[in-house]
Amino acid sequence: QQAPQEPAMGRFESLRRGAAQGLTFGFRDELYGGLKGAYDYATGAGSFGDSYAKARDESRALDTQAQQSNPGTYLAGEVVGSLPVPGALAKAGISPMAKVAGEGLKARSLAAAKEGVAYGALYGAGKGEGVEGTTEGTITGGIGGGLVGGALPAVGDAVGGLYRGVTQPVRAMTNPKQVAAEKMA
Repeated sequence: QQAPQEPAMGRFESLRRGAAQGLTFGFRDELYGGLKGAYDYATGAGSFGDSYAKARDESRALDTQAQQSNPGTYLAGEVVGSLPVPGALAKAGISPMAKVAGEGLKARSLAAAKEGVAYGALYGAGKGEGVEGTTEGTITGGIGGGLVGGALPAVGDAVGGLYRGVTQPVRAMTNPKQVAAEKMA
């Protein structure tokens, strides 16, 4: 006899759970467990360790359910959720990319790879479970983050070049005086 299946989780809940994991670099389940454990300990409702483990494991089970119910939606949430922290750090000038914004492709790629290693390793550590899983996640996340980060400036330049290649002729046809003035400047 088959075990009863969990009901499918809705798309919005999958998106929300994925975004929360992305925002916290994969540590949302541990953070929730820590907050619940601290609350239960402070209110006398239970020990920190027991409450932490129970809340963390329940959260992980719900995340797994969300990911299995709507894998694309969960992944989209993770990606979108992961953007605010690096974006805020870049805006504050704390990002390695912010320091090389006007430089060549090699400098931007190297800075992006360094930043990718840091974010990837942190996210890999957050997604890993136990010492072995955390170590493996840190290493593979760092490598993947470095490779993706290092490639992004070249991809951005290529997309920008294609965009300009399409829009420049259109702008020249629709507003030739402005395009000529920009070229003269």
